[in-house]
Amino acid sequence: MSFIKKLIPNFNDIVTKEDFEINWDIPLISFSQIKMHNSCPHSWKLKYIDKIKLDKYNIHLLYGTALHQTVQMYLHYIFNVSVSEANALDLSSILKEYMIEIYEENQKNENNNMDITYDDMVEYYDAGVKCLEWLRTNRTKYFSTKKYKLIGIEYPIYTVLDEYNVGFLQKLDIVLQDKVTKKYLIIDLKTSKKSWNDFKKKDDVIRAQLLFYKIYFSKKNNIDIDDVDVVFYILKKEVPNPDDYDFEIKVSYLQRVEVPDGKVSINKANKLLNNFLLECFSTDGKYIIEKEYDKLKGRNNFNCTYCAYNDNLYCDEKLRK
Repeated sequence: MSFIKKLIPNFNDIVTKEDFEINWDIPLISFSQIKMHNSCPHSWKLKYIDKIKLDKYNIHLLYGTALHQTVQMYLHYIFNVSVSEANALDLSSILKEYMIEIYEENQKNENNNMDITYDDMVEYYDAGVKCLEWLRTNRTKYFSTKKYKLIGIEYPIYTVLDEYNVGFLQKLDIVLQDKVTKKYLIIDLKTSKKSWNDFKKKDDVIRAQLLFYKIYFSKKNNIDIDDVDVVFYILKKEVPNPDDYDFEIKVSYLQRVEVPDGKVSINKANKLLNNFLLECFSTDGKYIIEKEYDKLKGRNNFNCTYCAYNDNLYCDEKLRK
């Protein structure tokens, strides 16, 4: 048993419990599938229809998961236990243990092509420690117990999309409620090397993830959609070194990215989902098999660079668009 389980709850014990049963007799989709299909329909088809799973598990995914869980555990203590006990947590040790556990678990998975070195682990662990200490110092600006109460961690939403008989599963990183206005704030944590640039912040597909949260959280709980706000919190690995400047600079490990959430943006997100369903599923909840799924290279071959199927065995590069 790890020291985490001795000192603090198992992570699975702090997540919001499911109040539904998934219908495993119908296909199950997630936002990651929608995003993958939008980038390259062929890679989606290989993974989800052909069941060829060649996931590349790298340090970015491992670190992102471990930092997510560490921050979420810290927030569980902040809101559900006490601020003093939360601040007494050894966050660096918790992060280290999560990173090791995730590494060992994925090492057992034959489908995961791991490419993670000891130096990677040390580098990202050191960066995470700095991020966590900054977050602890600046916590009240983003997670004030006076302003908010915690509604859920990994808050699950399952919706059967009746028109296609497909299940849509989403898990919301953090859900807060303003104690005064009673409005909800859904936070999606992202890890990134640096701040998001304008290109990424304005990407309609990335924005759609938060908009789906807003749409389906309000539906699930019978809440006015205007009473649900959504935001990305980008946890940065690298920040400027104040010693490199002749003047004082403000260092922040967290970037807050809001997205437009009016009717036009909501319609764009719904169109993205509907196009995915139309292209991939029949109305009786079956995968559309008898069709060619486009092989999309993306700008500057970006899609192929990080694709697990980037060889001629699974994808003839001559047929890529």
